[in-house]
Amino acid sequence: MSDFFYRAKDLNNKIVNGYLSAVSVSDAVSQLEYKGYIVLEVREEANNFNEKFIPVDNNVYLSINEKKEFFNSFYMMYKSGLSIIEIFNSILSSSRNLRIKTLCANILGSLNRGELLKDAMQMYSKPLGLAYISLIAAGEESGKLDEVLSGIITNLNKEDEIKSKVISSLTYPAVIFLLAIGVGLIFKFFVFEMFAKIGDDINVKVIALSAIFKIAVVYIIIFAAAFIVWKNKKVLMRIKEFFSKFIFISNIIKNYYFANFFLVMGLAYESGVAADEAVHLANSVINIGSISRKIRKSEKMVQQGCLVATALSAANVFSANVISQISAGEKAGELEKVFKSSALYYENSLNLALQAALKMLEPFMILIVGILVAYIAIKGYNGYYSAIYSLM
Repeated sequence: MSDFFYRAKDLNNKIVNGYLSAVSVSDAVSQLEYKGYIVLEVREEANNFNEKFIPVDNNVYLSINEKKEFFNSFYMMYKSGLSIIEIFNSILSSSRNLRIKTLCANILGSLNRGELLKDAMQMYSKPLGLAYISLIAAGEESGKLDEVLSGIITNLNKEDEIKSKVISSLTYPAVIFLLAIGVGLIFKFFVFEMFAKIGDDINVKVIALSAIFKIAVVYIIIFAAAFIVWKNKKVLMRIKEFFSKFIFISNIIKNYYFANFFLVMGLAYESGVAADEAVHLANSVINIGSISRKIRKSEKMVQQGCLVATALSAANVFSANVISQISAGEKAGELEKVFKSSALYYENSLNLALQAALKMLEPFMILIVGILVAYIAIKGYNGYYSAIYSLM
């Protein structure tokens, strides 16, 4: 079997292109004509996927936008009736994202070796998310893959919306903090340097350039440190673990993860996943070790036959209001709806937590600005009188 690139007209007279596996060019043409395509071009691709692309590291995480691009393409092509191999070939040829192309190339390599889709994708549970990979496997087995993919896209859109709220809410105080640092650095490296050299042969341009260079170095260090922490998931997890002990930050972190937890729970139940597996998959989205360990106890209790509401209550991390709703929904056989309403509950709680955090940050920001003004005033007066004394 070889891989062939094709360009053809479909039943709607639209130009389509992609890749397929065939024994020869004539076999590839036959496959396309069987689908009703008018073949325009077929050529053999000599490259090997695993040679052309480096393997995807399972410790690499795709961003939400990258996941949305991948699953949206997967869903649209699956709905159009393409085979799994054709879907990944098309994503590989059409995507401009190197990590998505590499991911598709590696999955295609596994599929071409005869592996099932669930086995081929299981290797990339971290880049795409353990919950979503397992749900695809469940959807493939139950024949509801299109519904599962649609649900995954809905969840990702909701997760992106929640994340955007957090980022937009925290952007203002972060910008104010960085500006305060900038003002302090301007006075330290430029204004106070000018005071210190009054009476000397002052070269303003040299002092200004020196100040700009020093300020740039400080900001580069700050942004580089933030970037390294953001990319290092283990360090980021430890930071989240540390800040989760502070009440006003803890509420933001927990509500964010709990909203995602119940989004996955709802999707898992819709996909027909067993209760204990649903808890396990939902727990995979929580990146706070102490909370995740408590939820694992709930998973074991569900395996032993406990009700979902009883097991989640034993974790002692979820709101009593949510637990009572789950208990009522479990008795009524409407857990899917209850999980979705629980996700909405935590999303609303997140909004309230963000508002409360911003109100608490306001006096803190005023304190920082006050300290900065006091520092500038003290150093300014000291430099001014020192300069006057040096001229006497």
